[in-house]
Amino acid sequence: MFNNRILPALFAITCFIIAASFPRVFYAADLSLSDSILENLESEDSIIRLSAIQAVKSVHDPSSLPVILKLAQSDPVPEIRVQAIGALWIMGDRSAVRILERILVIDQDLGVKNAAAGALGDLGTPSTVSFLISTLNANDDLSLTARCIRSIGKIGGPDAAIYLLPYLKEPHPALIRGTTAEALGKIGSEKAVGSLTSVLESDENATVRSLAARALGQLGQPASRDPLINGLLFDPSEVVRFRCAESLSGYAVDPDVKQAFLSGLRDPDKRVRYISLDSLSSQIMDSDITAVAILLGDEKEGIRELAHQILSRRGAVLERIGDRYRLVE
Repeated sequence: MFNNRILPALFAITCFIIAASFPRVFYAADLSLSDSILENLESEDSIIRLSAIQAVKSVHDPSSLPVILKLAQSDPVPEIRVQAIGALWIMGDRSAVRILERILVIDQDLGVKNAAAGALGDLGTPSTVSFLISTLNANDDLSLTARCIRSIGKIGGPDAAIYLLPYLKEPHPALIRGTTAEALGKIGSEKAVGSLTSVLESDENATVRSLAARALGQLGQPASRDPLINGLLFDPSEVVRFRCAESLSGYAVDPDVKQAFLSGLRDPDKRVRYISLDSLSSQIMDSDITAVAILLGDEKEGIRELAHQILSRRGAVLERIGDRYRLVE
């Protein structure tokens, strides 16, 4: 019997060795599973069962589904249950959703629970969201909570955002707040704009603020524009300013957005300078040439090259000095 703490890498190596000693397992004509693999799924040897699951992942043969479902629910080795759930995910059979929900409720192994929650994100339907929410409310493990939130974000649905909004707030830890912001960006509901804006403006964790900024950009709502401008101009974190600039690049460059990007050209962070310059590339006027020309001396080659391209298109006269250029007044 396997030690439950054995490293996944050891499983993979062992499976490769065992599989290499098997007779041919696929039919050449139709790539269906051989009888030997179906038998090996029910072997008393856990190594052979695990190796057989790997073969199932390679060939999506529905004849293996009943045995895989059985292994996912009741195999005594947690890693085999995890791999069986992975096979169900690869097979993409939505008939497994109710079984996965049952596993998430009754299995005592956290790794198995996480695998089931993750698979539900790809196989579930909007009706699965309410089940995952009930799991969130009854669970106190951070990794499982985060996995359920990610799955809700993948599934989406009209009410998914409303269910998740409370998880943006403290006392939920930063991992959960940030994961929720990511999920809300994927769901794409404008109902989340106000809460995400509050996170961008006031959350103490820079990573969480940056994820809120990215989510606001994914939503692309007009109400998100001003908070993103303020984040680009004033947030003390470089990563937050970058995410705000990145999100603003998806908006029309009106005068306020343009002014924010012009300020971004002077940002200490090279990513902010680059994305600000790139966003302004088609909006540069004669009055902006001096601001862009400063970047001809930027420490980053990519920024210098982009500034040179923009100014050349504008017809600015440039003089080459060594490997750099300067604006000729």
